[in-house]
Amino acid sequence: MLRVFIGSDDLFPRLSLPLRAPMTRQEFASSAVEVTLDASRARSELGYRPVVTLDAGIAMLKRQLAEQG
Repeated sequence: MLRVFIGSDDLFPRLSLPLRAPMTRQEFASSAVEVTLDASRARSELGYRPVVTLDAGIAMLKRQLAEQG
C-alpha cells in the first residue's frame, strides 16, 4: 500500500484525470521532518534584513489562502 501511495505523484498524470495526487513524494517525506527556520546566522554573516515582517507575511498568506477557497 505504501509503495502505491508514494508513487501516486507519477501515477495520477498518467490517468488523465482532473485530479492531483493526494500527496507528492516530497510532501510525504517532508511531513515526517520537523524543521525550525532561523535567520540569525544570515543576519550576522550576510547582513540579511527581511523585507516583510513575520506578522505581515502570515497576514498575506491568510489572505491568499482565503482567496483560493
